Amino acid sequence: MTDSPTPDQVDAIAAEMREAASKATPGKWTWYTPDKGYLDDYIVTDAPEYAPTDKDRFRNVVATTECRGTVGSANAVHICASSPANVLAILADRDVLKARVEALEAALRPLVTPPYIGVIFRTG
Repeated sequence: MTDSPTPDQVDAIAAEMREAASKATPGKWTWYTPDKGYLDDYIVTDAPEYAPTDKDRFRNVVATTECRGTVGSANAVHICASSPANVLAILADRDVLKARVEALEAALRPLVTPPYIGVIFRTG
């Protein structure tokens, strides 16, 4: 079992995810297996600028899982659930909650004597 990341490490992960999501293909992501015989599940976006045309059938594909069966499907569902819009929404909610915790900690800090700070507040 691995150790839980520190708050600073989580902040770094959140920043990395925010940057990656802001650069990724937009739109709601969905998945499908295009035709019998293919091994891939395709991850697609419904963003208008990525809509497929007759001559460019897979223009809206943003990823493939390259896995067979339920593992490929589970991976595709996970990738779709981790679309840029969803990641950014979760990170925005995290920012709000983090600000609330910081405000509450600041309000409580004068009421707590120093020996108990490590018990009540997260440390390093």
